[in-house]
Amino acid sequence: MIPFGFFTGFAFPATVFIIMVGMGLALTGADFRLLGRAPRAVLVGLSAQLILLPLLALALATLLPVDPLVKAGLVLMAAAPGGVTSNAITLAARADVALAVALTALSSLLVCITLPFWSGLALDLFLARDGQMRLSPLEAGLSLALATVLPVMIGMAVRRFRPAFALAVLARFRMVAVGLILFMCLTTTFYNLHHFTDLTVVMENVGAAAALMLTAMVGAALYARFWRLGIQQRLTITIEVGVHNIAVALLAAFTLLGDPTVARLPLAYGLLMIIMPWFFVVAARRRMKTDKESAS
Repeated sequence: MIPFGFFTGFAFPATVFIIMVGMGLALTGADFRLLGRAPRAVLVGLSAQLILLPLLALALATLLPVDPLVKAGLVLMAAAPGGVTSNAITLAARADVALAVALTALSSLLVCITLPFWSGLALDLFLARDGQMRLSPLEAGLSLALATVLPVMIGMAVRRFRPAFALAVLARFRMVAVGLILFMCLTTTFYNLHHFTDLTVVMENVGAAAALMLTAMVGAALYARFWRLGIQQRLTITIEVGVHNIAVALLAAFTLLGDPTVARLPLAYGLLMIIMPWFFVVAARRRMKTDKESAS
């Protein structure tokens, strides 16, 4: 049997690299210019993703009577901002796709700074490792930059100089990305089945993941409402905050923390991520329909 170290050391980083290249193919310079045209919406969404959400996860981890590994997983999951899945849900929900893409673009470039910071803090608070990750903060940032920022930039360069090729690849990329994420999830589960045999442990992770998602999406909706954003922008930010990059979270669990048991929380979160956001989408679309009828 192929050792799990092969996957964590080579296959998973390569998988995330491919996913992030595909994300870059969907981006153009215009996606970043939204920061100049609608700075409040972008800054509210970005601060909700990179600051508010990890803080909510820290508070939740402190309050919940769960295993320290679950607490660390909560913070790690919160620190992995949305990717292609959140954009796809935003598109299907008919929310603000331009805002979703801009938030994905910016958070993907900043994750190499924010994720090592929050991961180190989680280790310090919950796993008593004195904030020491498997890699130093600088090495962790560089490792994540190679796995996230570099491929995004490559994808954007291909989109810039070979737009026809990029669009042709994008037509099939979403299904490929889903398949690659499933590959990471199923492989991780298979090689770590002994960590999932205890039903109490599984339910603890699922319950904590559900609490994080619900808290994150409600908090994001209220936060965006406080800043008086439109309902489409509020829905977009709610989706972007609630739907995370499972691939990056799994990669961080293995490469930064060096602990596959922390990956149980992201795996549970990935299952819920397919279902729970749609409750918020349905509620927002009903609100938009009511507002439209009232206006007419």
